[in-house]
Amino acid sequence: MTQDRFLRLHTLQAGHGDCLVIEYGDDPKQQHVVVIDGGVAGETTPALKSLLKSWPDAQIDLLVVSHIDDDHIVGAIRLLKDTRLRRRIKDIWFNGAVEKEGAGLEGLGFKQGDKLEEMLADKALQLPWNRAFGGADVVVNASKVNQPIPLPLGASITLLSPTVDSLRALREAWAANAMQHEEEEEPPVAEPHSETPPGLERMGGGVLPAIDVDAILQTTCDEDHSIANGSSIAFLFSFGGASLLLAADAHANVLLETAALLDGGLPRSVEVLKLPHHGSAANVTADFLKAFPTEAYVISTNGNKHGHPNDLALARIVVGSPGSKVLFNYPGAAYKRWLDFSTDNLERLDVGTTRTGILEIDVKLTR
Repeated sequence: MTQDRFLRLHTLQAGHGDCLVIEYGDDPKQQHVVVIDGGVAGETTPALKSLLKSWPDAQIDLLVVSHIDDDHIVGAIRLLKDTRLRRRIKDIWFNGAVEKEGAGLEGLGFKQGDKLEEMLADKALQLPWNRAFGGADVVVNASKVNQPIPLPLGASITLLSPTVDSLRALREAWAANAMQHEEEEEPPVAEPHSETPPGLERMGGGVLPAIDVDAILQTTCDEDHSIANGSSIAFLFSFGGASLLLAADAHANVLLETAALLDGGLPRSVEVLKLPHHGSAANVTADFLKAFPTEAYVISTNGNKHGHPNDLALARIVVGSPGSKVLFNYPGAAYKRWLDFSTDNLERLDVGTTRTGILEIDVKLTR
């Protein structure tokens, strides 16, 4: 019986960042909630707090702070300053500056990460920190990858990122001050071999009026090597026979490697896929799209800072998953361009957005 069970993904407008809320349960009056990231505080926190307070009896099973980039962590810190809301949170996943259990990882320092770690370590606040991992780091254990972490009502989470190696790389680089200004100086996502062919939207460049998928696909793009992104907590959330892939800013190769270890291997269908790194072509590779077929892709970004989503990522969806639905949480320039394309090519791409400030997706359950 599924008529009373429900699963919804709320993608809040979070500036150039992420803020997602999973709402699920078997009684519409008693929600269970998982929050992933807090976006850019000024733009996101009021909406996130309002949503959570609209469910006064909901249990907040989990707050995941995927990694230390400001567009993911700042709003989460602001959320935890709300005494009433933080008391409702049953667990908080975050990999801080200091390794939590003896794996030989080095400490590091970063402004917002230090703030959050200080809050989590403050005994007076009594915040649950990585409780599901016994207080240890949130990392993929290859020998236990087929043992999902249980949540209430039979829901579960299967962790796909980070690995021990990617978390070690983060801490070693930061300790050596090798990551200073990494985000601010992020290179262009797409670099063609020569002049920009017609149809390509360069990251941070001007928006071209027409989309030529064949021309875009002639361009090239290196995969993401950002150490901070590689440390992202990314996972599969399962409930009622449905699965969501919440990919944070994770590296495509890591998600492929860990998912391949799961029972059944790859490809692995999911009902909704939140595209990694806001639709960057450096993370949305052709192999990644082939490995995780889905009914709906979600893009979380206003596109203002880094020019995400990148045209090359969307062109790969058009070719690799024709007829797919791509949902934007902002009706911005990228949405409008690809909506124009989909209007004339609906068999190749179906584009949608929100007009209410929160992109809400009701997920069909099978059991």
